[in-house]
Amino acid sequence: MADPTKERLRDLFEYDAEAGHLVWRTRSVEDFGSLQAWSAWNAHFPGTVAGDINRQGYRRMFIDGKRRQAHRMIWIFANGDIPDGIQIDHVNGVRSDNRLTNLRLVTNAENQRNRSMRSDNTSGFPGVSWNKRDSKWVAQMGINGRAKNLGSFDTIEEAAAARAEANRQFGFHANHGKRLPAKLDGRSHA
Repeated sequence: MADPTKERLRDLFEYDAEAGHLVWRTRSVEDFGSLQAWSAWNAHFPGTVAGDINRQGYRRMFIDGKRRQAHRMIWIFANGDIPDGIQIDHVNGVRSDNRLTNLRLVTNAENQRNRSMRSDNTSGFPGVSWNKRDSKWVAQMGINGRAKNLGSFDTIEEAAAARAEANRQFGFHANHGKRLPAKLDGRSHA
């Protein structure tokens, strides 16, 4: 599914750079199947923030009958097309924070090196877990789709240090593995 062009997005939206939101503009009658639909839409939506936030924390909206992710639309709005095979990363890990200063173009591998802490992590450190059988802390990581064992350690601090050093060695982002406060991750936690 091809993304809308920069020109199309600029016809539909204004961009609030401070908040990181696309805001609906008044739309032309050609976008609608009837005068009634055009009138009803323009009476309600212009000036409002486009879209809603899904369970994964991403803002999304419908554009020309297709569901679109706001971060991609904002990138295109500001910079033009996104090259094939390239993703948009939220630098701070907050999926609903679509300020341009928080968005960057990355490969899938780079995107995986800036993930927030897994929800099932119990050690408080990314890639560190307790091995009950050996009564040791284990440090590990995934590199290019393969698991890499970084060793077994007597203390959690040693395992965390080994993982932190491997993060530096393999070019992980400084924000990788940070746990986001619930109110900042863009999701509802009711």
